[in-house]
Amino acid sequence: MKAMVNALRRAELRAKKRDARLAKKAAEKAVNLPAVDREEAKAQAIRHTIVKVRDKNRAPFVQVIQENVRYLLEKDHLTTAELAFMFRLLPFVEFNSNALVDMPGKFISVTTLAELLGMSVDQTSRLVNTLLKKGILYEIVDTQTLREHGRPIEERPLFFNPELVVATDKNRINLTLCQIHWQNDRLEKRGLALPWKIWYAKGLKHGRLYRRNTYLKKRQKTGLNPVPEME
Repeated sequence: MKAMVNALRRAELRAKKRDARLAKKAAEKAVNLPAVDREEAKAQAIRHTIVKVRDKNRAPFVQVIQENVRYLLEKDHLTTAELAFMFRLLPFVEFNSNALVDMPGKFISVTTLAELLGMSVDQTSRLVNTLLKKGILYEIVDTQTLREHGRPIEERPLFFNPELVVATDKNRINLTLCQIHWQNDRLEKRGLALPWKIWYAKGLKHGRLYRRNTYLKKRQKTGLNPVPEME
């Protein structure tokens, strides 16, 4: 499990380095804007369009997959308290990894989370464990530590289910995060058929969200039988 967490960190670092390289290359290329305007006028004259790429807003963001959350509410899978707690966790979701962090690269502890939310450690721990059991959060635990001590004694990396909350482009979901999700998909195993599902395939650099029908077709095409749905 530690190897998976490290792989996720390395993937995030590579993504940041790649973005920095692309930004540097873009800055080095001088653009003759008057010439571009003249070419745009020529293009419009023959009914073509030159699309101007605007600078991306780099404000941190977290996306909630609304249809999936609404589906869980319709199925009474979440209580009001659990839903409220789930949304209180959003400010701690790390971009790209979907991990709950105190600061970049540092997983947040339940104790720190309780302090920041103004809650007791017992109440916070109870709600975290409930969201883990219900498939809203995922936890990576060192199995060797569990065998030796019967409980986690080091940091407990917590991740949001990316089919509910995702802090990245929905079409470019980190592959390691996809693997973590597939290994911990409690919702699917319980017969909760979310409208949007993650799919990734060998050879691709990212996973993405698809409509459920498309997801099922992709599973069948690759010989992976979908989990039976229990509506």
